[in-house]
Amino acid sequence: MLHNNRLAGRLLGASRLWWILVGVIAFRVWPAQAQDPEWSLSRPSNSGIPGEEIRGIRWSPSGEIWVVARWPFWEEGGIGISALPSAATSLDVWDVLTNFETPIPSEYINDVEWDGEGNVWIATDRGLVRYDGMNWTVWDPTNSPMALYRVRGISVAPDGHIWINNSDSNGGGDALWDFDGSGGWTSHAVPTELPWPAPWSDLASVAVTGDGHVWTSNQTLAGLAEWDGATWTLHGGDVSTFAGLTHDSADNIWCIGNPVGGDDAFFKWDGSSFTRFPFAEPTTIAVDPEDGNVYVGNWFGEVRRSTNGGSSFTSWLSGLNRVVSLAPQPGTSDVWVGTAGAVGHFRQDGTLVDDYNSYNTGMPWFWVDRMMTDRDGYFWMATGEAGLSRFDGQRWRNWGEHNAGSEPYPFAGNEPMGVSFEDHTGVHWFGGNGIARWDSQTGTFTGFWNWQNNPGMGVTLFTYIAEDAAGNLFASTEYGTVFRFDPGQQLWINDHFIYAAAGLPGMESDSQGNVWLAGWFALHEWDGNVWEEIALPDPNYFFDLGGISCLAIGPDDVFWFGTPEGLVRWDGVTFDHFDMSNTPLPAQSVVGVDVREDGLIGIAAADNNPQSGIALLDGDPLDPGSWR
Repeated sequence: MLHNNRLAGRLLGASRLWWILVGVIAFRVWPAQAQDPEWSLSRPSNSGIPGEEIRGIRWSPSGEIWVVARWPFWEEGGIGISALPSAATSLDVWDVLTNFETPIPSEYINDVEWDGEGNVWIATDRGLVRYDGMNWTVWDPTNSPMALYRVRGISVAPDGHIWINNSDSNGGGDALWDFDGSGGWTSHAVPTELPWPAPWSDLASVAVTGDGHVWTSNQTLAGLAEWDGATWTLHGGDVSTFAGLTHDSADNIWCIGNPVGGDDAFFKWDGSSFTRFPFAEPTTIAVDPEDGNVYVGNWFGEVRRSTNGGSSFTSWLSGLNRVVSLAPQPGTSDVWVGTAGAVGHFRQDGTLVDDYNSYNTGMPWFWVDRMMTDRDGYFWMATGEAGLSRFDGQRWRNWGEHNAGSEPYPFAGNEPMGVSFEDHTGVHWFGGNGIARWDSQTGTFTGFWNWQNNPGMGVTLFTYIAEDAAGNLFASTEYGTVFRFDPGQQLWINDHFIYAAAGLPGMESDSQGNVWLAGWFALHEWDGNVWEEIALPDPNYFFDLGGISCLAIGPDDVFWFGTPEGLVRWDGVTFDHFDMSNTPLPAQSVVGVDVREDGLIGIAAADNNPQSGIALLDGDPLDPGSWR
């Protein structure tokens, strides 16, 4: 079952857009008039902030925010990019550069910088990347002098050269590289150039100041090394180990104490001496080049700020998750804070404007349970504990426990969501462990019913909602208990039951407003007055086919059922069975089916073998020419 809203066919026919559920991913297809549909893959790692692990934030020269993130379990990641129409406007639309759709060679992206020509340079665990907006170039040990794949950080010098921290604690050959962007590479390594003794060659960071001086620190040994174009000089060899280098407009160097050295502090080097600022486990530091404010975050979710050039610091934010990145927004006094799982937009007074994460900016999860469409042309998906999400063709919105407060959410705790349905008045109804009524015009919930306030409703999951011709609303649980809404009492009344021990295959209305309920082995109809069971060719008809897996009703009120043994069609009189023996079905087990307004049928078939796939049916199933 790919939709549970009778209006879905109208949307799909008008927009020519299909979403088809396949395992853990969703596909979009535009059949239109072409024989070969165009497919594109949508997943959490390419539709918003591309991961639940935030790794960094940068502002591009053109004013876009770039958020680096990854999904640890899925080994996918990339950069989510969004433009702000104005400083007061929230982020809406995201473009994504992923490691599986672009030449970016790793989900581990460690740094992003821009040169004076507008090229973006990306440091990854599998090499250095340059992207000019159209063309990609990747450098690694196979095509450059770099001895290691891992690029920990990069900094662009005033002369356009790229300084690269090519270090990896798992192998030798660590070095800073001065790269001219074409073919010129110059190495600076321990102990031949850099002022530390061997074998401590692993470097922590690199930064180039406005005067062209290059700064780096050692992962293990104390001190800050400065290159003036001719000589390396070590500063603070008796002060601390350093990491996280940055600089201000006066070319003062700001750095955090390297946790390897155990120094709970951050530091300022003013060209002659270090100033130490105690701070428990600092993680990142940033300077606003416009107002000179300095921001430093730590492992415990605190951000301290200096508004006087670093003479003193006060606590600015606290109670956050671990802070991993800080990015003052150009042209404003706002600051964007990257924490372990979200990006927060803060005003200068510490007010939170919005939080953004993978759940509320894109497709929220890899496992999709159900897909729906509504009267307004919006696409919805239920992704269990990741909540309900709506997509309008550009922007994703999410209602769930993990949406960082981007939308109201009346359901308690980390509970799965099952369905969204829009009734004939334009009101939306959400099903989860309970039922919520949502006003899309105001964005508020106007009612909520669950086991706590609705007699007869237990702890459950509602997966289907339908409406009859008279406007009666029905909601079914995942195991076949049907409730009908009583507007007078403002309660949901237990109304019917059908056997569905392993999950309800479907419930929806036909063009006449009759509501149909598919159980495992039976089909029931609500004709506006009573529920009746439909007579089958044999009482064991669906039992012998392994049960009903899914249900779809076409615009001509022809019914289509998926079963483990193929596809069944019912025109109200005759049941016809189609499988791999008499059709080109890609697999015997039909797990999803949908019908577009013009009658085109989408079928998902899966037998856990290479034959599984998607088929489009346009015409007589027995005619091989009807399939593609």
